[in-house]
Amino acid sequence: MSLGTPDRNLPVLFHVQAGARVGMGHLARSSALMAGLQAKGFTCRLSLDADAAGHSFAQERGLDATATLDDPCCALVIDALALPATTRDAAGHIFPRLLISPVCADADIATHVMLRDMPPGLAGQLAPNTQVLTNPDFAFVTAQGLARRALGFEDLRIGLCLSGGVDGMALDPLVNMLAGLPHV
Repeated sequence: MSLGTPDRNLPVLFHVQAGARVGMGHLARSSALMAGLQAKGFTCRLSLDADAAGHSFAQERGLDATATLDDPCCALVIDALALPATTRDAAGHIFPRLLISPVCADADIATHVMLRDMPPGLAGQLAPNTQVLTNPDFAFVTAQGLARRALGFEDLRIGLCLSGGVDGMALDPLVNMLAGLPHV
């Protein structure tokens, strides 16, 4: 996916929806991306379409939601369920427009889409020349720096947790079965 070379003198603008009804996932994901971009030297600004709960959630994360879509920027990142007509009109002049929400009803506005996978109905909503990048690792964007663990099954260690419930069970058959498995 080619985005060109961004002008680091201009901020990356995020337009995000959040609130009690919409949820806070869009804001959590965008907040993590903003932190990652800022660590690489980019300035990020936030245009927030939110109710009181969304504004409170942003403030708790130290996000200043004072930007508008009329502000100069090097790119627009959209993380929303839907865009009101005025928002679509205001965003239309910005290039590139990166969509990172898999549930946006206005996906046709995107010039670029970056998702962990492509939901069945979203591909049909995209404009013909939209560049799409899917990567399952994008699911880890809000995982506080965690990365996918390489799985290896050469040596398994199995823990057995026995609850303190009143229903008992015979443990000998279970332990014998586990002990009889190769590489366990």
